[in-house]
Amino acid sequence: MSLSNYSTLKKPALYGLLTIALFIVGLMPAKAQQKRQALQLSGVVVSADSTEGLACIAVYVPGTNRGTITKADGFFTFAVLPGDSVVFQALGFEKQYIILPLHDDTDKYFSKVKLKQVARQLPEVQVMPWATQQDFKVAVRDLALPEEPSVKPDLGSLYPKSIFATPPMDARDNSRQGLKHHLNQQQGRFILPTQIRIF
Repeated sequence: MSLSNYSTLKKPALYGLLTIALFIVGLMPAKAQQKRQALQLSGVVVSADSTEGLACIAVYVPGTNRGTITKADGFFTFAVLPGDSVVFQALGFEKQYIILPLHDDTDKYFSKVKLKQVARQLPEVQVMPWATQQDFKVAVRDLALPEEPSVKPDLGSLYPKSIFATPPMDARDNSRQGLKHHLNQQQGRFILPTQIRIF
């Protein structure tokens, strides 16, 4: 038997062994996953400085779609797997983790979690419809405001007239005007009221 015939006989056997090995390796995680039976994680989330339950705290297993939020009294419950890492997180509180034991005889697990409150200074956000401050300045500069109509009040006889708009008066007109004014004052002194009221 030549060397070329020997190598052709070995290739199918080698491919068969590799296929069987890959099949066995592929089944191993599935068997390990079947051993991990789901358990119910329940508990309560409270503030670290009081026993009051915290509402709307996110409780989830990272990298999965398993999770829930706490109710008004701080209680939560959802299904997890042994060995899962569970995150408790909310705005204004420090993030906290718990790791479930890999081997446990019970199918239920209860946990009381205390979250510490932290004050965080958020950076200032300026909301503008322009991308930059320079664009805003250009928009203000080019802004064309509509002209408002100017309102001129009608003063009638109170409207001030220029003394130069009246016709000039000579000495005769001036004496007539002075006499008319004097007579009006005298008549005003002697006018009696037409109705006399007696109390």
